[in-house]
Amino acid sequence: MEKLLKEMHDYALENDVPIIEKDGLRVLKDIIIKNDVKSILEIGTAIGYSALNFHTYNDCNVITIERDNQMHTLAKEYVSRVKKEDMVKLIYADALIFDEELPIVDMIYIDAAKAQYRKFFEKYEVYLKEGGVIVFDNLDFHGWTSVPQEEIKSRNLRQLVRKINAFKEFIENNKQYDYQYIEDGDGIGVVKRKKENI
Repeated sequence: MEKLLKEMHDYALENDVPIIEKDGLRVLKDIIIKNDVKSILEIGTAIGYSALNFHTYNDCNVITIERDNQMHTLAKEYVSRVKKEDMVKLIYADALIFDEELPIVDMIYIDAAKAQYRKFFEKYEVYLKEGGVIVFDNLDFHGWTSVPQEEIKSRNLRQLVRKINAFKEFIENNKQYDYQYIEDGDGIGVVKRKKENI
């Protein structure tokens, strides 16, 4: 598995495929172990690099959704090479319109279209168990979220940064979750669902 993960990492670097940074992986490993995560729903498979890493940390079952056919096909090839199809389930679909039933999971990891983070959160939080965690990657967005709006020349980038910052504010103020921001990697947001008062 280690050899394959290195091959995937090298492929991603050579082909500009966005994958989780090593610092981010270290944070996710800590979260998975600390919370004894056994099941994960991932939004944004890419080539399956994070999904296979997550599986190795705690023998997790991972369900991962990807809308890009080329990425999905590559992920299938990598997962089949280590014969993990029963543990890493790949779904080819647009996560925003996917409407099949999913199991309740210990953790949800969201690393897809940044402008849609709130929609992903609101659509999939129903599959999170009580006391479970949701992790959002790239909340720093390569440092852009701390740059004053007037200094961002690109209109599209400015709009995207505005949406990411609005999402961060929304999630920080969500009373159903405890929020933690971790600066490692490209900025990781972690929310833990509060247990219902009995």
